[in-house]
Amino acid sequence: MPRGITVWVRDGVFFWRDAEGRLMRWSGSDARGAAYRLLAELRGLEAGGAVAA
Repeated sequence: MPRGITVWVRDGVFFWRDAEGRLMRWSGSDARGAAYRLLAELRGLEAGGAVAA
């Protein structure tokens, strides 16, 4: 992913490291929410900013 964002799923939980290296996690039962949160992170990077956790 752009700018070093890494995404993985373990035990039904989505994880990713954002551009600053913070570990983000989101319940696998809310896959849509995880996708929206990750897309918001990517859009923030494209705009040159960061998304608040």
